[in-house]
Amino acid sequence: MRDLYDQEYRAGPAAAERNGANSVVTDQVANNDEEMLLQSAQATSFKRCMDRLSRREQLVIRHAFHAGCTYSELAERAGVPCSTMKSEIRRALIRLQHDMDLADSA
Repeated sequence: MRDLYDQEYRAGPAAAERNGANSVVTDQVANNDEEMLLQSAQATSFKRCMDRLSRREQLVIRHAFHAGCTYSELAERAGVPCSTMKSEIRRALIRLQHDMDLADSA
């Protein structure tokens, strides 16, 4: 990609058009824009689905996956057995996955 841009810059716009380089670069930019829009839509959908979870479910998911806390650490903080924490996280993930699937199909 960088080489293509450098060649285009040195040769000038007329040479790039003759070589078809502009259409390649334009297609790549369009694909990147579409990908960014898709990622933005997915992030918005994810946030909406997270907001539907209970406050506790949101916290355990965020601490487990964003902060990197272990099951044991989370269980200790919550004052519950480790197996209970694992179950809570599993149920929250199932709900989140279900909501994300519904959002994708809508």
